[in-house]
Amino acid sequence: MKLRVLALLCAISLSAVSLSAATFTVTSVADAGAGTLRQAIIGANAAPGSVINFNIAGAGPHTIALASELPDIVAPVTIDGWSQPGFAGTPLIEITGTAIVAAGTDGFHLVNGSDGSIIRGLVINGFTGDGIHTDNSDNHQFYGNWIGLDTDGTTAVPNASGGIFMFASLNNIVGGTGPNQRNVVGGNGNGQITSNGMDGTDIIGNYIGTDVTGLLDRGTGSCVQIFFSDNVTVGGAGAGEGNVIAGCNPGVSILGGSTGNDIRGNLIGVGADGTTAIPNSTNVSIGANPGSANSVVGNVIANSINVPGTGVSLFSDTTNVLISQNSFFNNAGLAIDLNSDGVTANDAGDPDAGENNLQNFPVLHSATESGGNVTIDGNFNSTPNSNFTLEFYASTVCDPSGFGEGQTYLGSLAVSTNALGNIAFSRTLPGPTTGFITATARDTANNTSEFSNCAAIVSGPIVGTVQLTSPTFSSSESSAFGSFSISRTGGTEPASVQYTITDGTATNGGVDYNALVNGTVTWAANDTATKFVSFNVINDALPEGTETFTIALSAPGNTNLGSQTTATYSLIDDDVPPGGTVGFASAVASVNEAAGTVTLTVNRTGGSTGAASVDYTTVPGSATAADYTPQNGTLNWIAGDAAPKQIVIAITDDLLIEGAENFTVALSNATGATLGFPATATVTINDDDSTGVVQFSTTVASVNEGAGTVTLTVTRTGGSTGAASVDFGTTSGSATGGTDYVTQNGTLNWVAGDATPKQIVITITQDALIEGAENFTVTLSNAIGATLGPNTTNTVTINDDDTAGTFAFTSPTYSTTEAAGSVTITVNRTGGSSGPASVDYTTNPGSATAADFTPVSGTLNWADGDNAPKSFVVSITNDGIGEAAESFTVTLSNPNGAALGSPSTATVTIDASATVEAVPAISPAMMLLLAVMLAGVAVVALRK
Repeated sequence: MKLRVLALLCAISLSAVSLSAATFTVTSVADAGAGTLRQAIIGANAAPGSVINFNIAGAGPHTIALASELPDIVAPVTIDGWSQPGFAGTPLIEITGTAIVAAGTDGFHLVNGSDGSIIRGLVINGFTGDGIHTDNSDNHQFYGNWIGLDTDGTTAVPNASGGIFMFASLNNIVGGTGPNQRNVVGGNGNGQITSNGMDGTDIIGNYIGTDVTGLLDRGTGSCVQIFFSDNVTVGGAGAGEGNVIAGCNPGVSILGGSTGNDIRGNLIGVGADGTTAIPNSTNVSIGANPGSANSVVGNVIANSINVPGTGVSLFSDTTNVLISQNSFFNNAGLAIDLNSDGVTANDAGDPDAGENNLQNFPVLHSATESGGNVTIDGNFNSTPNSNFTLEFYASTVCDPSGFGEGQTYLGSLAVSTNALGNIAFSRTLPGPTTGFITATARDTANNTSEFSNCAAIVSGPIVGTVQLTSPTFSSSESSAFGSFSISRTGGTEPASVQYTITDGTATNGGVDYNALVNGTVTWAANDTATKFVSFNVINDALPEGTETFTIALSAPGNTNLGSQTTATYSLIDDDVPPGGTVGFASAVASVNEAAGTVTLTVNRTGGSTGAASVDYTTVPGSATAADYTPQNGTLNWIAGDAAPKQIVIAITDDLLIEGAENFTVALSNATGATLGFPATATVTINDDDSTGVVQFSTTVASVNEGAGTVTLTVTRTGGSTGAASVDFGTTSGSATGGTDYVTQNGTLNWVAGDATPKQIVITITQDALIEGAENFTVTLSNAIGATLGPNTTNTVTINDDDTAGTFAFTSPTYSTTEAAGSVTITVNRTGGSSGPASVDYTTNPGSATAADFTPVSGTLNWADGDNAPKSFVVSITNDGIGEAAESFTVTLSNPNGAALGSPSTATVTIDASATVEAVPAISPAMMLLLAVMLAGVAVVALRK
C-alpha cells in the first residue's frame, strides 16, 4: 500500500511538470531528432511559454541546415540565440534553408496562438519564403538577428520572399536601442521588412538594407513597406531608436489606407556613420489614400537616385502628411514632391486639391546675414484667414530646380493670412554666413508644402522687405484727396523705396488728379511703420465714370522688394449724368462649348433721363469666328428706361480638343449716357471635348490557381472624343509566365464615342505544386488618342490552392484497460492531400513502462490524393496486479510532404484490470505533506 501511494505521488508530480512551461536545449545541428531545433519547437508548442536555448559543442558559428520547413509556432516561446556559450554580441547560431526547394518555405512561421513570442540572436537565411513570417498573432519581439546575410554579416544569403513579413500582427517590437538588439536585415529577395496589418508595431534601431557595419549596400525591394497598417513607428526621437534604411526601392513606403504612422529619426539613404551614401531609388513614398495623418520628422533623407520625387514623394491624393525638421541633401529629384511631377506652382488663394492639398510654399525675397544671424524676408499666399507654420532650412547648395533642398533645420514661424490669403513675413534665426535658405509651409492639419525657392545668403545691413499694402486703392472724385500705403516688414537699418505713377484713363497734372510722378519713401533705423503717399484729386463735375492710374515700386541699393510692387488706383466718379452710365454687368463670362449661346447683360445705372444707346462688337482672341458667331449692333433705351439689355452670341460646338479659348465684346459710342466700367467683357469658351483617361479600375487583383482565368478591367473615363487605344503586357514576378500563367501582350481599342470598360483575360495555370501565393504584373503603356491615368500597373496575386495538409492524432488522449490487450491509435491527414506524405510515430514510457505495454515505432504513409486515417496498434500487458492507472505517450515526428499539426503528442492511459482503492484528488500542498509522511513511514519501517 505504501509503495502504491508513493508511485501515485510520483505520477501526479510528473503530470504537473508536463503541463507547465519548460526549457528545451538544442544540442545538435541535425535537422530532426533528439536535441534538435525541430524537436524543441515540437515540445515548446505543447508547453506554452517555454524557452528554447542553445548549447551546441564547439566555438561556432554553428549552422542548422534544414531539409524541410520547421513546424509552425503555435504557442508563446522564446528562441534565444544569445544563450549559446561564447555569445558576445555576434550571433553564433545560423538557421538556413538553402537546401529547401519547396516554394514559400519560411524560416520561422508564427501563427495564431503564438502571441508574445521572442526570437533573438540568430542568423536566418536561405529560405524560399520569409526569414520570419507572422500570421494573426501579436506582441512579438524580434531583435539581435541577422536576416538574409551569412554568419560574416556581409555576404548576402537571401530569403527569397523577404526578411520579416508581418500579416494581421499587432503591437510587435522589431529591434531595440542597444547594438546587440539591432536586427540587420539585408539581401532578401522582395523586401526587407513588410507589413500587411501590423498596427501599433515599433521598428527601431535596425540596419535595414545594409550589412552588419551599416556601411555596405545589401538592399533589394523595399526596405520598409507599411501596407494597411496604422500607428506604426519606424525609428524614434530617443537615443538608438533610429534605423539605417538604405539601398532599397523605395526606402520607406506607406500604402493602402494606412493612418497615423510615424517615420522619425532615421538615416535614410546614408550609412550608419550619417555620411556614407547608400542610395535608395526613392527615399520615402506615401500613397496612403484614404489614410492620413502620417508623419516624416527629424530624419536624414539623402542621396536618392530617381527623378522626379525622390526625397519624400506623395501620390494618390494623400493628405495631412507632416514633413518637418528633416535633413534633405543630394537627392536627384525634389526633396519634397507633392504629386511626383516636379515643382508644383503656387496658385492664388490655394484652392486646388491633391496630395497634401497641393499646399502653396513660401516665396523668399532675401536672406541677409549679420552678426551670426540670418534675417529671412518673404511672402506667403494660401487659404485666406488661416493659420500656418513656416519652417526655414539652410543648405550649402541650391537644388538644380531652384527649389530646395533643406539640409539644416533653422527654426519656424507661425503666421496668419489676411482676407486675400497674403502675409508678408520676416524671421531672424541663427544661421550660416554663406549658402542658401529655403522654407516650407504647413496648415493646421499638417499638410506640408514642397520647398520654396532658394534665397542666397548675403552679408550686409538688414533692411527688411517693402511693398504696397494692396493691389488696389480708390477714392471718390469729390473727396479732394487720395493716398496709397507702403509697408516695411523686418529690418534694422535705414531703408528707402521709389515709386512711379503712370496715367491710365485718369490724367495727372491737375486734370483728374495731381501727384508727383516719381517720389521716394524712407524709413529710419528700426522703423517699420507703414508709410502713406497723399495727392490731390480733381473734382471736375464732369460725368466721366471711374478712371484709373497705376503705381509701381522700385528699390535702390540693397532694399528688398516684396511681391506687391504694383497697384491700380481708381478715381470713382460721383458726378452722375442725367442719362446715367452704361456698362457690362460683369467684365467676364464663361460658357461651355455645348451650351450653344452666351448672354451678356449691359446695365444703365445712375439716371434714365432721355433716350440712350451704346454700340457693341465682338473682338476675336484665342477664340475666332470658327468658335462663335461674330456680332455687332446697338442697344437702345427710351427715356425713363433703366432696364438691363442683353447681347446673345451663338457658340459653335465642334469636336476639336482645343482647351479653353476666349474672345471680347466691347461697348463704344455711348449716346445720351456715359460709357461706364466695365466697357469690355471677356468670354471664355470651355472646351467640353475630351478623349478621356484610360487606366486599370484597380491596381491589385487576386485569383485562386484553380479559377483558370483572371479578368482585369481597363476604364476610359472623362471623355470619349475620337478613337483611343492602349497597349498592355504581362511581366513575371514571383509567378512565372509560361509556368504559372500564360504570357500576354496586346492592345485594347475604343472607337469614337465609346467609353465602355475593356477587359484583359489572362489564363492561370493549375498545377499540383505547393508553392504559396505568387504574383505577376500587367502594365498599360503607349496610350493613343487618350491620356494614360495613374493606375497603369495591376499586380495579380495567384493564391495556391494545392496543399499537402497536416498530420495530427484524432485525440490528445486515449484510454484502455489491461484486459483489452491492445489500443489502436489513429492519425488523420486533414486540410489537403496533394502529393505523397509520411510521418513517423513512436511510444514513450511514462508511469507506464515497457512492463506495461510493448513499445513500438514506425512510419505511416499516404499516397497522392489519399487523406484516409491511418492507425497503428500498441499491445497492452495484463499483469494481473491491482494498481493505479498508468500512462505513456505516443509522438508524431519527421513529417515528410505535409506539415505537423496539433495534437502531435497523445497520452494513453491504462486502467488496471483489478480493483484499485480509490485515491482522492491531491492538491500540491497535500502532495508535499504526503511525501514527508511517506519518508517518515519508510524510516520507521527500516528501524523495525
